[in-house]
Amino acid sequence: MLPEPERVYTVDLDFANSGDMSEVLTMTPKAGTTMTMKDLYWLNFGNSAQHLNLCGGDPAKYSWKGDPSAVDLSSVTAEATLVSTNSNVYPDLTVKMALLDSGAVSVKWNYRSLPTGWKEPWAVPDLVLAIDGTVAASGSLSTYLKLGASGEPLLTVMSNGVKVFELTGIILQ
Repeated sequence: MLPEPERVYTVDLDFANSGDMSEVLTMTPKAGTTMTMKDLYWLNFGNSAQHLNLCGGDPAKYSWKGDPSAVDLSSVTAEATLVSTNSNVYPDLTVKMALLDSGAVSVKWNYRSLPTGWKEPWAVPDLVLAIDGTVAASGSLSTYLKLGASGEPLLTVMSNGVKVFELTGIILQ
């Protein structure tokens, strides 16, 4: 494991690609910037506004838009939006939750606005899950679901008051 650096700062670099098959990338500090080899702790390649940095400790996180406790889970259906800390890479998601007649809880998501060239997310068909998808006539999602605030799991699923599943993060491909 590498030791923690004494200081962390960003240095903007100019770069030139050899343009041939040798794939040599030459990096130099921009004019007016100094840097020594011992200052290099890690390098991140790409545009942070467009690409996900999986080498960093926190590439992007989803959280509920607004206060998650404001989402009304007292009914058999609810809808909420998940927003990313890097919306250029991870688009907003719409999450639809329903208490089903079978006693199961359905949680499905989709892109709030499908990005160009992206496919609809795949979901296990209700038939495979042996549920008919009929929403219950009465009940409360709050008996089974809890939406987490910042620093908590996004979604906690409970059965008889016992936590059975926590969704702590999402990575889309």
